[in-house]
Amino acid sequence: GDQASLVADLRDMIEEFLRDLIRTGRRSLDLEAQLHHRSRRGTNEFLAAVDSQPARQPTVLLVEDDRAVADILAEQLELAEVTTFAYLTGEDAVNGYSQLLSTGTSFDLALVDLRLPGIDGLTTIRRLRQTQPELPAFLMTGYGDRDAAVHAADLGVVGYVSKPFDDLPELIQRLRSLAIASKNRSREHRYLREIK
Repeated sequence: GDQASLVADLRDMIEEFLRDLIRTGRRSLDLEAQLHHRSRRGTNEFLAAVDSQPARQPTVLLVEDDRAVADILAEQLELAEVTTFAYLTGEDAVNGYSQLLSTGTSFDLALVDLRLPGIDGLTTIRRLRQTQPELPAFLMTGYGDRDAAVHAADLGVVGYVSKPFDDLPELIQRLRSLAIASKNRSREHRYLREIK
C-alpha cells in the first residue's frame, strides 16, 4: 500500500514537472523569438515557420456521395466554426485536396463515406495520406460492414459512424473536437521541429 502510493505520488510529481518544463520551454521560445527579431531571422519569420495561419479554424475534408447528406454535414460543421471542403467522389476529393494544399490550405481531419462511386472510402484515405501521412480520418457508412471496420482500424481511423446519424449535434461536436486536437498536434510538431 505505502509503496503503491509512493509510486503514484512520484508519477504525479514527474508529470507536473514535465508540464512545467513544457510551459517554460514554450515561454522561453516565445521570448527568444522576440529577442532575435533583429538577428538574421525575425520574430515574424520564426512564428510563420511554426504556424502560418495561427488564427485559422479547424479544417475538414468531407467526402460523401449523397449530396443531401454532404450539404447537411457541411452546413452543420460550418455553423460549428469548422471550415469544410466537400466532395462527392474520392477522385475529386484527392484532386481538390492536392490543389488546396498547394495553395497553403491545411487540413485537420478527413470525414469520408465508406462506399463511394469510383474509388472507395478506404482507398481515398490511403491516397490522401500519401501527401499527409498523419491526416486523421473518420469513416461514415450506411451499411453494417464489419470487415470495413476492421480495415478502417488497420488504417488508424479515429472514428466510425453509421448512417443515418443517431445524434447529429453530438457527431458534429465530436468531429470538431477531433479536428481541433489534430490542428493543435500538427502545430506542436512544427514547433518541435523548429526548436530542433
